[in-house]
Amino acid sequence: MPTAALTSEQIKDLYVSFTKAEQWKDWKREYLTDLQWASQTSDSVLVSVEGQTRLWKLRGLGSAGPSENIDVKALAADETLAKRLVALRGRTWDAAPAKRAVEIQEAYGELLADVRAHQLSNTPMARLRRAMHAMLPDDLHCCYKDDAQIAVRNLLAAQRNRGVIGDSVLARARLRDALGPEANLAESVRRSTFCWWLYENVDTISAGKVPALPPGGGKESAPVAPPLAIWEFARQHRWFQPFQGGVDTMRVMLREAINGLVTTGLVEALKDELEGGGATVAFVAKLTRYLLRLGFLEERDGRYITTASGEALLEADPPDPLIEAMIVRVAGFGAMLRHLETSGNDPKSLLESMRPYCQDRSVPSFTSYLLWWAGQTGLMTSGRVLSDIGRAWVARLPTEIEIPSLPKVGSVGPGIEDPKSSGAALEYPSFSELWDTLSLDDGGFVLDRDHARAIHVAWTFHARKRFAILSGLSGTGKTQILLRLANAICKRLNLEPKAHIALVPVRPDWRDPTGLLGYFNALHAEPTFQPEPALRLAIAASRNPGKPYFLLLDEMNLAPVERYFAPFLSAMESGMDLVLHAGDAPINDVPTSIPWPSNLRIGGTVNMDETTHSFSDKVLDRAFTIELWEVDLDAFLRARPRRSADDAPVEAALTRLNALLRPVRRHFGYRTAGEVLDWVGSARTQDPTASPAALLDQAVFSKVLPRLRGSDSTAWVHALEQLEKCCKETNLLRSSAKLADMRAQLGEAGASGFWS
Repeated sequence: MPTAALTSEQIKDLYVSFTKAEQWKDWKREYLTDLQWASQTSDSVLVSVEGQTRLWKLRGLGSAGPSENIDVKALAADETLAKRLVALRGRTWDAAPAKRAVEIQEAYGELLADVRAHQLSNTPMARLRRAMHAMLPDDLHCCYKDDAQIAVRNLLAAQRNRGVIGDSVLARARLRDALGPEANLAESVRRSTFCWWLYENVDTISAGKVPALPPGGGKESAPVAPPLAIWEFARQHRWFQPFQGGVDTMRVMLREAINGLVTTGLVEALKDELEGGGATVAFVAKLTRYLLRLGFLEERDGRYITTASGEALLEADPPDPLIEAMIVRVAGFGAMLRHLETSGNDPKSLLESMRPYCQDRSVPSFTSYLLWWAGQTGLMTSGRVLSDIGRAWVARLPTEIEIPSLPKVGSVGPGIEDPKSSGAALEYPSFSELWDTLSLDDGGFVLDRDHARAIHVAWTFHARKRFAILSGLSGTGKTQILLRLANAICKRLNLEPKAHIALVPVRPDWRDPTGLLGYFNALHAEPTFQPEPALRLAIAASRNPGKPYFLLLDEMNLAPVERYFAPFLSAMESGMDLVLHAGDAPINDVPTSIPWPSNLRIGGTVNMDETTHSFSDKVLDRAFTIELWEVDLDAFLRARPRRSADDAPVEAALTRLNALLRPVRRHFGYRTAGEVLDWVGSARTQDPTASPAALLDQAVFSKVLPRLRGSDSTAWVHALEQLEKCCKETNLLRSSAKLADMRAQLGEAGASGFWS
């Protein structure tokens, strides 16, 4: 594109060349016929359904591209819309081109809002511009294609951000300034088609040259969209993944980058548009790469600037610039569309047709990404059937589409060990075999056989979903149960636990998978990837499918599970690849994805309180949930080695308190009981003169009472009364006083708790 608009002398010279060519005689004749009909037909006829139907189909003015395939019957029957459209030709506009451009652009915006109110599958924006052109033949032109309109704007007006209609008004005003007023409709047709000629020859004109005259006077009929020139496979983008917001997110970035932005500016621009902290540096780096490869962004002097094609995408509906770029530049996209047109949507045949294009990637993942984009751009319906717009684009595909050769058999990508080399599969122990090992454990750890069996079966009964969630009371040893089971299995199979078990504490600030899978570091000069333990474990599992691996997530609902665990949830359900990062190739030997490792056992512990997040059905459908709520305090105390006979009264008090708290579900687990005993025993050793009752009182006050909270109910009132009575009887004076305060507070406020 030129850096400045053409001068008046250049416009005159080019117009002479265009006129001499006598190009598109038939098109100009049809064009003039349609304009004459629109100008001479009465308002009453034009606003009728028949008149509007013809107005929306004035192909003589030029093609509206895929927009021609949108059903506009509802628009033709909208009397209010018809009257507003027809009223354009009788309206008096400001004589100053800049002001007139604003007025007509505003009128377009109002009409567009009326059209969008009908909620069609796509907005026929190009056809609306054409209908307006029929009403205002001297102010608009026939470049309904977005990139054509932008090219003409840059050549004639060199002004941005006026809107597609405002730009057209200024372009025609610029021609009028250079060539004089239009004498008649025939001259208006000539100038409009001159605009299209400028677009077709924009590269030559931008280079300062005059386009050569076509032999024999040129084409007779209106120009039609030529077959798309698909890039050779070696140049194409091969892993075009979906991302939050799709086309809308692209438009946000392109709109912000019209005047140029650095990466940090793009991150800030996306923050308000993406929920859940999605506008990370890594995400913006990936999206920037996509937009550069599609030709919508360009890098200039360290800043990213929206190109003419990117600018065209901002308002296009359907998103024609994106569709064309994907067919031309994204591997397999055009081939997939043709397959859907000629062979239907049978999944097996579709996957087989896509195999050469994905090379060493997962065929299902590769194909699902392309299908997602076909749906996102309106080329395909929800049933994987091409839409009318999709068929229109297929008609522009070249006769032959390159089919790349398949990679050599056995190639699994750099840095990934061939699974076949990992040895024979180990025989996973039965529960009976495992229980014999577990039952030898002692040291005060209480493991219920039913719970252990439930977890073991949850890790074995399904071929792919081996995911157990342990919920319930805090301090019941949920994490220890998972660890002991995993360690016992490793012991039975002579595996090193450290290499096969990863215990990952979930952080409350996790909003995406990077806490588990690591992240691409876009700030380094060379691409680097920061891995996390869960990523290393998943890759190890994929390399050794015959051996079990255990990913244990501690307090997994401190953060929204659906967000940070999304890749795992999707892969385990679908059986498709586990996507590790959004790069186009392995980074530091971390592949872009791995086949879902069905030998990966996942266990998570959760506590349900006001500090945690609830689970959606998406998570629960994939997991086997086991509740650990019952506490066998007697069994725990029997298994725990006593320090001295002085432990007996402490144990008795704990057992009684726990029994009183059980009806209101505020009882405590083994951890609390053990820590009370340990604290009292340590205090007794350090201060032998201390009162045993005072030590127990402090321990109960510090470890048991802070858990208490409840609202005014018969059960809660009774529990507080009995607890206070128990503390008084065992001489726990400080604890009984606190409970008395809580009972008083309950009567005043209707609720009470240790901290309120």
